[in-house]
Amino acid sequence: SIDEHMRNKLDIIEQTANEGIVLVKNNGLLPLGNKASKITLLGYASANLVYGGRSGNAQIGNVGIDAINIPFKIALEDAGYSINPSMWNFYKVNNNSESPVEDLPTADIAEYDDAVIVVVARNLGEGADGVLGYYDLTAIELALVAKAKEISQNVIVVNNSPSPLSCDEFDKD
Repeated sequence: SIDEHMRNKLDIIEQTANEGIVLVKNNGLLPLGNKASKITLLGYASANLVYGGRSGNAQIGNVGIDAINIPFKIALEDAGYSINPSMWNFYKVNNNSESPVEDLPTADIAEYDDAVIVVVARNLGEGADGVLGYYDLTAIELALVAKAKEISQNVIVVNNSPSPLSCDEFDKD
């Protein structure tokens, strides 16, 4: 059945993720556990996750089983964290591109400063290679990381991508 096939596929994807996710740097913040309860998500990709790539990448979709592609906010809330609602709503409404830091809503930031998670993404794959500079963090993404550091001492940067990103900037911290 399709459901059985999808469950098997999801098991393989989960195993691959568990074995393949790389923690580039950890200053003791992860695992997050009870170190934070109120979190601000920054970055267009926090509300618009890449759930697969182009051809040659694993793309699972919502075929046969409901709610395979779970939004980052929902996954964090299911784990017991509270997510900054004004920032989440901002990114859901402005879902076409990354917004400059000065356009971000600031109303709830002070309340949701236990940790800040900046999510960046690239959607690449077979037949859609990145051009020179595509694997580097953009000026807006770097500004988001700087803003995150202003908000909280607990900053996490997530690369939501089937492709690597240059993390040279983080060597400076």
